[in-house]
Amino acid sequence: MNVTKLLLSLGLVVGVNTLARAQHAVWAAKIVAVSSQKTEGKEPFSPEKVLGEPNATPLGQASNEAWIPKKESNNEFIEVRFGKSLVAKQVTVVENFNPGSVSKIELVDTRGAKHQVYTNDSPGPVPEQFRSLQVTFSPGTYRTIGVVVTMNTKAVNGVNQIDAIGIADVAETMVKKEFKNEQPGVTFDSAMVNLGPNVNSKYVDTHPVISPDGRTLFFARQESPQNVGGAKDVQDVWYSNLSNPQKKTWNQAKNIGSPINTTGPNGLASVSSDGNTAVLINVYNPDGSLDPKGLSLARRTKTGWSQPVKIEIEDFYNNDEENVDYYLATSGKVLLMAVDRRDGQGEQDIFVSFMKADGKTWSKPKNLGANINTKKPEFAPFLAADGKTLYFASEGHGGYGKSDVFYSKRLDDSWTNWTKPRNLGASVNSPTLTPITPYRRRVKMLIWYRRATALAAPRTFSALA
Repeated sequence: MNVTKLLLSLGLVVGVNTLARAQHAVWAAKIVAVSSQKTEGKEPFSPEKVLGEPNATPLGQASNEAWIPKKESNNEFIEVRFGKSLVAKQVTVVENFNPGSVSKIELVDTRGAKHQVYTNDSPGPVPEQFRSLQVTFSPGTYRTIGVVVTMNTKAVNGVNQIDAIGIADVAETMVKKEFKNEQPGVTFDSAMVNLGPNVNSKYVDTHPVISPDGRTLFFARQESPQNVGGAKDVQDVWYSNLSNPQKKTWNQAKNIGSPINTTGPNGLASVSSDGNTAVLINVYNPDGSLDPKGLSLARRTKTGWSQPVKIEIEDFYNNDEENVDYYLATSGKVLLMAVDRRDGQGEQDIFVSFMKADGKTWSKPKNLGANINTKKPEFAPFLAADGKTLYFASEGHGGYGKSDVFYSKRLDDSWTNWTKPRNLGASVNSPTLTPITPYRRRVKMLIWYRRATALAAPRTFSALA
């Protein structure tokens, strides 16, 4: 090999067909080996997403259509094969998000020998959010059938993605045209802000729900001595009122008290659009005990909250005894739930139930379909005021951490036809963030909690959208 020439192309889009007809340019067709992977098969972020022409959009954001190594190390790699061999003059690696970690590129000839054509002893972040790493060189005496790309993912913090790997027997740029970016997704104009000691305690503070006017925050506090049942009380509902909207400060949190809180595990799942109806986990029995196989409704009165009453849902059951989520839509006639049922895709799925004509009972839960639900848990559903935009958390769509927040648009009234879910991105999701849905999008506030360390209790954070 002669002197290697490195070109960084920041305008990425396929536009390779004309080049391919005149000369030979090929994109990876088979995965041979990979150091680590978040998912398998054709699932989002799997190694197979490297195959074929570049297609991960929007550029500069984590995409379901690109590979993410599962581990952080100085020796992450992916090895691919092409559908035909070439006497290569260039190799192109499309880094669609968070580029700079590629430390070595090797060509694999038809006899299996490797030929190093690129090395970077000091990989690290680059100013751009994406790039096409194009390496050109004088042709060798062998034909290239494969490529090995090695990455130092420790050198570039966050998710490192590769969308495509290609070779050509010419030095012209393989990716000439810019991808047409999709419409902008959700953006956030502030960083996470801890809600402070008036809300957060040394105990576990979780499952926040913001009221429609944005002035009351409901959340669950676990095993606090101030819970109705004392320190052995698994969970009570607490609340805090906004004291200063400009400074975004909150009053000292208070236990909401009875009849919502009992000595058992209590939780507030959703508040109606007028703020006067609360959906609660569990069924409140007349003897004061709780039945986990259902949900209840309480109404705000002049003297406080009414005794919770069971919500009657046709053929309701949940095979997951530990996890459940509910969300009452703005209309008050649509109830979303995250439950585990036999007619689901696997583990927790998101279902919808509709109020019947009698105004008291609800229809049999309907699965939102395979565009939303996966074999892994989907939970924390929130339906925006337009009745069409769904926000939810998922472990099955891949992302920055174990579970990320996504959004999708409902396309018709079947409730099973949705756009492809989009990840809300690094400003919301991260490897250390456990997301809870933005329960009240209409008040332009996002609420979630995260674990800073394995020993720290979750804390409640907010960010303006």
